[in-house]
Amino acid sequence: CVMDWVARERANRLLGEADIFLLPSRGEGMSMALLEAMAWGLPLVATASGGADEFLSNGRNCILVNPGDVNGISAALCTLAGDPQLRLRLGMEARKTANRFTVESYMKKLTCLYEGLANDPRGRNRTHAVFTPDKEEDPNRLDARYGQTGITPSALGEAIK
Repeated sequence: CVMDWVARERANRLLGEADIFLLPSRGEGMSMALLEAMAWGLPLVATASGGADEFLSNGRNCILVNPGDVNGISAALCTLAGDPQLRLRLGMEARKTANRFTVESYMKKLTCLYEGLANDPRGRNRTHAVFTPDKEEDPNRLDARYGQTGITPSALGEAIK
């Protein structure tokens, strides 16, 4: 159990030794600790609070519980402790999710955003934002000019408002 700030080397050691990652926050934004655990491929038990539920999906890449639900947290931990296949599957999906938040992914999306702005400075082709690095992207909604970035010309208008 870690309940305070941890130096990078110790954090890496703890994450490498962990079987499950629990973050029972009552309110948290985009948790770096959560993203780091996901990048390590750890199965997660987290609360649906703050921004976590924007990129976490219960049963797909984590087990989500309500903030303060001690029984729910206990049940989730017991479920994961007793099911190595579920731990593996959730951990693999967590790692895939974390990969969408890499510097490389961010730079690719930001480059496409800026290129779109440069190519359409008056916003004639923009109506709403679809910049969602945290959700699975629907390939049918992507504009061919922007590849698999999730940013379409119509997304750029809201992005600069």
